[in-house]
Formats: sequence, C-alpha cells, structure tokens
Amino acid sequence: MSGLEASYECHVITLSGFAGRPPIEEPLSAAVRRDLTRYIRSRRLERPVIVGHSMGGFIALWLAVSAPDSIGPVIVVDAGPALSGDLEEAKMLRSKWAAASDEEFAIQAKYMYAGMASNPRRLEAISALAAKSDRKTIGDAIYEMMITNLTDRMSEIRSPVLFLLADGGFKQRIRKQV
Repeated sequence: MSGLEASYECHVITLSGFAGRPPIEEPLSAAVRRDLTRYIRSRRLERPVIVGHSMGGFIALWLAVSAPDSIGPVIVVDAGPALSGDLEEAKMLRSKWAAASDEEFAIQAKYMYAGMASNPRRLEAISALAAKSDRKTIGDAIYEMMITNLTDRMSEIRSPVLFLLADGGFKQRIRKQV
C-alpha cells in the first residue's frame, strides 16, 4: 500500500421487525430508504459503499435510484430489481407469513433461507435469527418487493453495482432484469 494505511468504518444495521428488532407500522422499504439517507447525511458519510443481502440488496438498488448523490458503490447479494410474482400472489404470501403458526413459520423460514447457507450449522444460526423476526414484517417485506419493480430504472443508477448471486435460475432471472 506504499506506506499509506487505509481505514474503513462499517455501519451494520438490522431492519425493524427482523432478528428480534421491534416492527414498525409504516412500509418498511420506504422507511429504510428514508432513514438510511438521513443517516448517511447526518453523519456526513461521503459516498459510502452500500452492501445489502436479499431485501437489503433490493433496498440498496432502490437507494441507488432514489438517492444517487448520497451513496457510492453498491454491492447486492442474492437480490435484484424485481421479485417475480403478481399482485394476488404477493397478497397471498403476505397473508401466509403473517398468519403462520410457530411450526409453519419455522418451516417457511428454513425453506426460505436453505439456499443461503450450505453448512447446516450456519443454516441453523440463520434460522434462529429468522425465528425472532416479526411474521407480519416478513410478509409485508415480501409483498413490497413483489409489487415494486425497479427493472426499468436500472439505467438511472450512476454508482458502480456489483451483483453476487447464487447459481441456478435465480441468477439467470436477475441477469435478465439487470
């Protein structure tokens, strides 16, 4: 590094309603975009790198479109500009998550996160955090991502974007969207 030391600062967030955090009443995606933009500005962060996984990746793309002057490069992990589905499917999934029993919720969470960890111990840790999440929040989050399509706005993004995607059909769908 030619004698210069680089320093980095990480600001890690957990979304309201997830992993034991209390839920909020307003639409989560809009609140997170608004609050992250305020957070970045209030701390005078200069074009921070935004890294997001799943819904966080979706929100990172939305920030890149809606607040391009506030953020720097974007790293999106296993997400894209649109979650496929129609309005009726989105409503059904929102209701299914919100109304799930403890047993159903555990099964749904394990299924949803199974593709995100190949190590069974890590999957158990992820599932344990998911079990602390608010069911209504998860349902609402899935609904929000299904009814919001940023595909046509991808060309508006001025920041460099790196996509890290799992193999399979999911990767192919995201490639087409981007």
